[in-house]
Amino acid sequence: GTVSETGWPYIQHRGGPKGFLRLLDASTLVFADYQGNRQLLSTGNLSINDRVSLFLMDYGNRARLKILGHARVEEAQSHPDLATQLSNSGMRARVERIMFVEVVSFD
Repeated sequence: GTVSETGWPYIQHRGGPKGFLRLLDASTLVFADYQGNRQLLSTGNLSINDRVSLFLMDYGNRARLKILGHARVEEAQSHPDLATQLSNSGMRARVERIMFVEVVSFD
């Protein structure tokens, strides 16, 4: 979830197979952002306000994880090795951007 410049929340589903969200270092999560519908609402919101909320569900175990942080979006071509590591071979679309989330807190 991100927040628009008018203060309204925007939630966009981001998902993938187990392991799509990776730990880059002790406080940074990363995931691939694939070529898609070109709406770019989350990316636009992040250009104004970098605060994000991730809500991760484990329906089978009736558990969830909430993560709050600061995000930035970078072009995949700036990080070719990381883009390759994050890429899912089952996806037809290519990795276009990489989302970096500096974790502030979690529950």
